[in-house]
Amino acid sequence: MVWQNIHAPEVTPVAQRLGNQTRPFWSVMIPTYNPRADYLEETLNSVLQQDPGPEQMQIEVVDDGSPKVDVIALVQKIAGDRVTVFRSPVNKGLAGCWNTCIERSQGEWVHILHQDDLVFPRFYSVLGRLIYAQPTAGAAFCRYDFIDSKGARVLEQPALQAEAGPIDHPSETLAIKNQVQCAAIVVRRSAYERVGGYDGQFVFTLDWEMWIRIAAGFPVLYHPELLASFRIQADSETSRLARTGETVRDSMRMIESFPNYITPGRVEAVQSQARLWVCDLALQKAGAFFANDHAEWAMAQLHAGLCYDKRLSSWRIAFRCWRRSVRKSKKLIIPPLPLLPTSWFQPKH
Repeated sequence: MVWQNIHAPEVTPVAQRLGNQTRPFWSVMIPTYNPRADYLEETLNSVLQQDPGPEQMQIEVVDDGSPKVDVIALVQKIAGDRVTVFRSPVNKGLAGCWNTCIERSQGEWVHILHQDDLVFPRFYSVLGRLIYAQPTAGAAFCRYDFIDSKGARVLEQPALQAEAGPIDHPSETLAIKNQVQCAAIVVRRSAYERVGGYDGQFVFTLDWEMWIRIAAGFPVLYHPELLASFRIQADSETSRLARTGETVRDSMRMIESFPNYITPGRVEAVQSQARLWVCDLALQKAGAFFANDHAEWAMAQLHAGLCYDKRLSSWRIAFRCWRRSVRKSKKLIIPPLPLLPTSWFQPKH
């Protein structure tokens, strides 16, 4: 059974728009907002190097009303007429832009590739072969790495499983922790049509929630070959949300939706594991912020995490981090106590 999230917008079946028009197999949809020219060029080139032609692959940039960059001129300079551009007259935000990508997609399979992420050679051919072997699948993804602003590898995601093919218990596997980045996953368009678009009530976990929603009703495929890169940037929306602790709070709100997708007898156990994973990430992120002399951001992460984390070990880590921050800065820093209001931990602009 495919559960429809009541907050997720419907996706118009592509057949209603295209009629008998021949559809490509792939739709590579690239959402943008004030993109850096060099990053967007890298992203587009990583796709164009694998381009099988317009009959088999739609490539379109969907700009979310960028006020500072002429995205149409930039794309034409990079790719000529091969890549089309749609520009939204207003900024719709992440969910709105990603849903526009889905609505404008014409292919049987949709790849939403962010403006600064990359795919490796053979990404489409490898996942294409995997998909052909499993015609009922709703999504397929591969192993990926994390790169920094200069393109250097920061972290390589471990393989989810050794062999290519369907993952076991997909909704539970993908709910326990988010093991997918958008650059690494392709989704059957008809799956989007059945489960709906991205849910705008979530600001950080809208992709994680989507993968679980799809996995609740379709087989999900995995390939252990490393074929995509997710770029970490200090000025990204994810980084901004992390500095306020909203990454933790949004994750916990999304975990409350698990009863919609997980077998009733397993919901509480899966939710418990997911919450612990989010709390562990909060500790890791706080440590990274502290190491880079961002004590206030570290306290925001710790405050958000400790609102849910009852482990004594976590509280000890938080206390040591706060104490070292005070000693290092020699100024008053608000301790990350859950009883304190969230507004006290928001960055000062």
